[in-house]
Amino acid sequence: ATKGEENGSEHFVPTMHLLEAGIPVLGEKPISNKVEEGEQMVALAREKKIPYAINLNHRFTPAAIRAKEWVDSGRLGKLHMINMRMWINNPVESSPWFHLRALHPHSFDVIRYFAGDVKKVAAFMMKGEGRQIWSNTQIILQFESGAIGHLVGSYDAGASYGLEQCEVVGSKGRSVLEDACEH
Repeated sequence: ATKGEENGSEHFVPTMHLLEAGIPVLGEKPISNKVEEGEQMVALAREKKIPYAINLNHRFTPAAIRAKEWVDSGRLGKLHMINMRMWINNPVESSPWFHLRALHPHSFDVIRYFAGDVKKVAAFMMKGEGRQIWSNTQIILQFESGAIGHLVGSYDAGASYGLEQCEVVGSKGRSVLEDACEH
């Protein structure tokens, strides 16, 4: 875990040194604020066959693992949609995109864990009252599998409604995770 711009831009050098030395790395999100650096770190780990992961812990809870087993076993049937909400109160305004880069790597990791790769995206954002950043978002998704979904995210909605909810809907049933990392 390093600092840098929005806690993401100083991971590159130490990660590359560790991977070059053959040492596995568990990094903090975001992987980098520069796509090229992220791609280089992943490529080096793959080339050297060294474990490299980013700490996206929301899908490693017992409830999330159980829900994934239900998806993989067919208990929910053919996946139709995934709906996710993640919000907290966060006054930080370090860049226009801070809310998306700081909060939603977790959201997209969970979404892709259940639904696979995203094919198409549409998004709408707004600045909350008194905000200079895009602090609220609605993102609509279509997956390679044909399933659909959406993400609602906010830095203004407050934690009184819970941090996150993830609903996975299939042809035979659905699972709903409420604050999987909190309880």
